[in-house]
Amino acid sequence: MKTIKRIKTFPPPLTREKLPHNDSD
Repeated sequence: MKTIKRIKTFPPPLTREKLPHNDSD
């Protein structure tokens, strides 16, 4: 649930483009 909360803080598409390595993890 913690991960979902973090993603909710910022849009997933934006995070994926800004932190590609994060999505891989």
